[in-house]
Amino acid sequence: MTTFTPVKNALKKITARIRRSFINEDSSGDGLPNGEESVLSQRTLASRYEAESPDELALVKAVCKYGCRLLSRTSQSVSVYLPSAGSSPIQYEVLAVLPFDSVRKCMSVVLADERSGEIVLYTKGADNIIFDKIKCKDNNQKELLKQTRIYVNHFAKDGLRTLCMAKKVLDREMFEGWYERYTNCDLEDREAVQFSLCNMIETEMELLGATANIKVWVLTGDKQETAINIGYACGLLPTDAAILTLNVPNADEVESALQGHLRGTLTRSGAASTASADTRPPHIPKCLIVDGKTLSHIFSGNLSKSFLRLADSCLAVLCCRTTPSQKAQIVELVKTKSKKLTLAIGDGANDVNMIRTANVGVGIEGLEGKQASMAADFSLGRFKHLVRLLFVHGHWSYDRLAIMTLYNFFKNSNLIFVLFWYQIFCMFSGQTHIDQVYLIVFHLLFTSVPPIIFAILDQDLPAHTLMAHPTLYQQGPENKLYHRYSYWIQILDSLYQSLAIFFISYLHYADADIGLWSFGTTQTVTLVFAQLIVLAFETRYWQWPFICSIVLSLVGFWVFLLILGTACLRCDPPSNPYWVMQTILSYADSWLCIMLGVIVAVVPRLVFLVFYNMLTSFESYAFFTSFYASICYNQPNIT
Repeated sequence: MTTFTPVKNALKKITARIRRSFINEDSSGDGLPNGEESVLSQRTLASRYEAESPDELALVKAVCKYGCRLLSRTSQSVSVYLPSAGSSPIQYEVLAVLPFDSVRKCMSVVLADERSGEIVLYTKGADNIIFDKIKCKDNNQKELLKQTRIYVNHFAKDGLRTLCMAKKVLDREMFEGWYERYTNCDLEDREAVQFSLCNMIETEMELLGATANIKVWVLTGDKQETAINIGYACGLLPTDAAILTLNVPNADEVESALQGHLRGTLTRSGAASTASADTRPPHIPKCLIVDGKTLSHIFSGNLSKSFLRLADSCLAVLCCRTTPSQKAQIVELVKTKSKKLTLAIGDGANDVNMIRTANVGVGIEGLEGKQASMAADFSLGRFKHLVRLLFVHGHWSYDRLAIMTLYNFFKNSNLIFVLFWYQIFCMFSGQTHIDQVYLIVFHLLFTSVPPIIFAILDQDLPAHTLMAHPTLYQQGPENKLYHRYSYWIQILDSLYQSLAIFFISYLHYADADIGLWSFGTTQTVTLVFAQLIVLAFETRYWQWPFICSIVLSLVGFWVFLLILGTACLRCDPPSNPYWVMQTILSYADSWLCIMLGVIVAVVPRLVFLVFYNMLTSFESYAFFTSFYASICYNQPNIT
């Protein structure tokens, strides 16, 4: 069998390349042999699609144009191609189909992902029915659902047909029990029983189509008409949005225009009026357009707070005919007054001030030179990479930084608490029971490399999951990981572990004939093991650099202690570490003391993490499941 392994691997690579060549879209046929289209191109697939419902056919054809293609569909499986999932198609097993019912006004399908084994229920139907099935976990989701109702009603008033989609991640055991009841129900009242079972599983769902709640401001030097047309072309300004224009040449009228917009009493022309009110419905999204001359009046007249309050109520803001200094002023205003994180992106020298003022500056290397990219924190080749920079690398960076900050508080306080408990027994004289050399190199050598590797490479979720679920980006702006209680939890755990490490060794050596430095060295060994194990608990993405850093830290720690105990015959008086480590290793009870101290110290944290993961939402667990499945399938997650 091993003889054919290279041949089998080569055939797999050839098959993958052929499959990628079929999937690559070329709707015009250019570049293909003899001008023929790929058998899996957008145009070919769209012409082959057939559906029972015209709504389903329209949806499948629409997503096909955006690169998400249905490749095959049988009664038991579905094969799709998603741009965010790599070059290989994704296979889903169809576990159940809950057909459309005129009373339920929705239909559902239950799919199992072959990569992760994740079981997901997808439901589409009338908006009022889907909205009743949604579970709002916090105020942000309630606000999102409220805004979605407004948009759906607005679409309906324009004569458009509307429907909504939702999903729910199912536990396998729960689904298998439900499916057995669904398929084996008695023939008598079968429809009524299946109807109630459908309603039972179609609850506490998540609305699909949510965004990351990012507000976009465009600061440009173009004239107003050009900027507006570009805003419509790129989708920044919705076609149904109410456009609020601030284009007031006179400084005396700027304040009245701002107050008029804030009160909603401006006419469509933008002139202030108390007699005629704007007849546009209040639920229609609003976009603000302001020119550079008006901005200069706003900043010189101390009207920045009113302007910012008006801008916060708008879906998007477009500032035209702005100077480089005005761009920087606007970014500074939003950053300081609204207390929000700002990101500025530009491609020219006139954007340098704005990029440097923002919390995060992004430069694009283009035809206007490299001034912007050289002044920025991040440099991109194309604007489209900004989405990945935010949703993937932005999420990873926040997650790593939050966990590492808390871990460093834990790690540093842990050692300090151990030193503190000894002061009780030496009348707080300041004498330490741990060798000075160990104290100097503890954080520098023993426990420094694994946290650095963790902070660089750890991933809580894969890239394709973060790209497919923009709402996960809100974890950073809303600061969901780093709270005040998170800090105190780490400090309390550090306090407990220091108590366990110190007093277990103290009780063990209470009546033993052992020196002070042997007592302290035993606790040092226990501390190193406990802190590295705690870091291992925090790691979500195990890979060879992190594993090697753990192994090298432990091996280097033992080697350092043995060499120091052998070579330092008269160094570091009076705390001479000569032969201390060798003496400890020669006693079996010292090994048992170290093992017992580590276990008692870290087990409560492990139990807490297990129960925390059990009590958190199953959707979060499903994300991690898909992540580890992607690792098993060797899908790249770092780009």
